[in-house]
Amino acid sequence: MRVAWVLVIVAWSASARADGLQDEVYLHPLDAFTAQTLHAGEVLYAQPVSPLPGWAQVGVTDDLTTEVDVTALLGGFFIAPHLPVPSFNVRYRVRDGGRARASIAVEGMAQYLWHPYAQEDFPTFRLVRDKLGGFLHVNASVPVAEHLWLHLSAGASYADLLAVQNLGRAGSHQRVFRDLVSPDVSVSLDERWTPWLSVHATASYGATFVYADNQPRKLQLAYGLRIAPLRHSTHAILRDLRLELAALVLYRPDARELQALYIPLLPYAYWQWQWH
Repeated sequence: MRVAWVLVIVAWSASARADGLQDEVYLHPLDAFTAQTLHAGEVLYAQPVSPLPGWAQVGVTDDLTTEVDVTALLGGFFIAPHLPVPSFNVRYRVRDGGRARASIAVEGMAQYLWHPYAQEDFPTFRLVRDKLGGFLHVNASVPVAEHLWLHLSAGASYADLLAVQNLGRAGSHQRVFRDLVSPDVSVSLDERWTPWLSVHATASYGATFVYADNQPRKLQLAYGLRIAPLRHSTHAILRDLRLELAALVLYRPDARELQALYIPLLPYAYWQWQWH
């Protein structure tokens, strides 16, 4: 199912929007928040390790990029009350600094869960969210050198209900928050070494977008790389293929729980192309 879905979407790709990673728009590299937006008609489709489709982002204009979380919309049918889970993200660029000056964008996300949902459910840790959640951020992307970028983001997230608890420990720690408004901040660097390889590191507190998404009050370090393994292929589905490999270190102070994958092995694939 997953392979068929990806093939159907990427088969429509006519041409890559940029020649390799050094020229591409980066939206959330290694869970960063950038101020870059897709060009009008440009499409990004991301597929995590999941039996369901991932998420898609579309450049509505050169300054406005919108996202549809296909995983949430379709995955909602598999849990009570078996309805699609509304989940949307919008980014609007208010200043385009190009490669010489800082770019600035405003990004917002909203997600609604019909019932309490255990987003994280492990033998030693459980995190439950319910009802409305999301964030509002101001992002800045600063070109430090020709292929070196600094990305900064600050804002706040909201959670109607957030419950975190460690399990199976000698001392139990848990917190339950209702109508929570919490600060978010992140700092990221990406070095686009070659057209086929870039390296990244992101430190953040609060809600992020990709891996442990929409979870306030967490400390996270993400680092890893992106590769364009087949960018010279004449076949669109191979030429536009990109891979992100991530290492994640997450700490939830409310539960005193650390989760870590120190080697960049957590993968997802994405395709980025110009729609015609």
